[in-house]
Amino acid sequence: MTKPNRIIKKIKIFRIKDNRIISPSVIDQVVIEKEITLVVDTIGKFSLLCTPQKIKQLAVGFLYTKGIIEDISDIRNFLLEKDIIKVTLNKKSSLGNIKPRPKTLQITTNDLFNIVQQLQTQQQIFAVTGGVHAAGIFDINKKIIALAEDVARHNALDKVVGECLLNGHNIQSCGAILSSRATFEMVNKAAKAGLEIIIAVSAPSSLAIETAKKYNITLCGFVRNGNANIYTGRNRIK
Repeated sequence: MTKPNRIIKKIKIFRIKDNRIISPSVIDQVVIEKEITLVVDTIGKFSLLCTPQKIKQLAVGFLYTKGIIEDISDIRNFLLEKDIIKVTLNKKSSLGNIKPRPKTLQITTNDLFNIVQQLQTQQQIFAVTGGVHAAGIFDINKKIIALAEDVARHNALDKVVGECLLNGHNIQSCGAILSSRATFEMVNKAAKAGLEIIIAVSAPSSLAIETAKKYNITLCGFVRNGNANIYTGRNRIK
């Protein structure tokens, strides 16, 4: 894990309790947010506002869920210089289309809540700052194989997708667990990554539901305390 002083900052604050400002000041811990510039040859520049942890994974996942690369082998060279990432590709980006998902991954209702619990027990930055989202990738064994936290929910998802690619994990027939809402952007990224199931602790948007249905993705929301809503892909939940 990245050193705490690179992702968490201590600041002086004043607290309000019972409608009164409390003195003296106290020290609080907040998550760091930085701007990272991703430069991709033949494509251009992208500005990523993120928690400065798992930066390479973020860049790889971003390129993959954007459809700029189809495999880790599409990257010829990767160079990180301070807050600039330079990527050279082996081929011209195809920005390929999303294909509907197969129906190979199935989970039980117990699996749903177990996967959420796995995520919550590993949210180390959130436990300290309360200021980040988390995302995880779980496999056919219903175990989280990659987890990341970030100030932006889409970055957290890109980080875990990138981590799986860099570690040689085939994320086809895997699923995503999100501590956040399921927006169109999150479902679209999951679709481009080839994920079959999305479990969100909070609510989905209408466009997220439509997109999940379009690409045959199982979308579950409000998964907490033994309750959940299945919005699409009921056939994958046993």
